[in-house]
Amino acid sequence: MALSGKVVVVTGAARGMGEHYVRAFLNEGCKVVALDLSWEGVEEFTQELNSYEESITLSCDISKEADIDAVYREAIERFSTVDVLINNASIRMRDIEPSTVINVLDTNNEQWQRTFDVSLFGTVRIIRHFVQPMLRTKQGSIINIFSSSGVQGRPGNQPYGAVKAALNNMTQSLASELKEHNIAVNSLMPGGTRSTGYDEQTRLQQELGRVRRQLPVRPDHTVPAALFLAQQDSSGVTGESVDALKWNEENGFGGYDSWVSPDHN
Repeated sequence: MALSGKVVVVTGAARGMGEHYVRAFLNEGCKVVALDLSWEGVEEFTQELNSYEESITLSCDISKEADIDAVYREAIERFSTVDVLINNASIRMRDIEPSTVINVLDTNNEQWQRTFDVSLFGTVRIIRHFVQPMLRTKQGSIINIFSSSGVQGRPGNQPYGAVKAALNNMTQSLASELKEHNIAVNSLMPGGTRSTGYDEQTRLQQELGRVRRQLPVRPDHTVPAALFLAQQDSSGVTGESVDALKWNEENGFGGYDSWVSPDHN
């Protein structure tokens, strides 16, 4: 599936990896629906996107069905269809409790509920809406942003790790279910990324004597693999969990050292 002219929906689009997905797909000649909970603090980026005919920025709380229904209707009214969906929106404990690292036994039900409401249930809500045009056209690609935390649990990293494990399992089921409709569904796993809140969380981890094993990588390191997965249908790569750094190295985009964040403190 060639990308030029395709309609791409990106959640969590205002910052970090999401911003890089938006820019990359626009550069490929795509039309982009950029969704985020808040566009506050990124006014320059918002104005830039809204100045293009090929893109639209919309605010959306993916834990709310009414929000998703509203942005879906607006996206279809603007671009008529959807070809690619990138589920990048997620929430971590640092978004709920920014100034602490919490072990499993210290978490509460509300923290688990909020995490699953956004990162899993919200993703399912988004998919239910935006897959509809793909079902009609019998083609499409869904990319769910996964995490190594969903493979290997780490201290102080729940319920994020649990929700990512569930997301990857759901991805595999959905890939099987949508295969007959020619829709690819894959997980894309970033490396440890210099994203919003990363430095503060690293400092807190260090105070607890937990040292990160590697320096973080730039948030654009997943772009090459995302562009590749976006071009897949069910006859190609589907039901896979793609390690972005490994994929980059195997496909000529450089290994870990090529993507290390240059401004790491």
